[in-house]
Amino acid sequence: MLDEINPQSAVEATQFMKVDELARLLNVSSRTVWRKLSAGEIIKPIRLGKIIRWSRREVDLWVSLGCSKPTN
Repeated sequence: MLDEINPQSAVEATQFMKVDELARLLNVSSRTVWRKLSAGEIIKPIRLGKIIRWSRREVDLWVSLGCSKPTN
């Protein structure tokens, strides 16, 4: 039996990144991502209820700008 894929879930999965995905992109550990977030060195995530995710679009822009320290 094949699992049905919810089209909305598929779209949401491509729009947001989990901490481990961001960590892989930055070539650091997940723990380092949390440390850098606490230190204000990476862009802020989005809270979706109890879930914390990073906007893929914002991450791509941030990386293209050289991962500079956010100003906000």
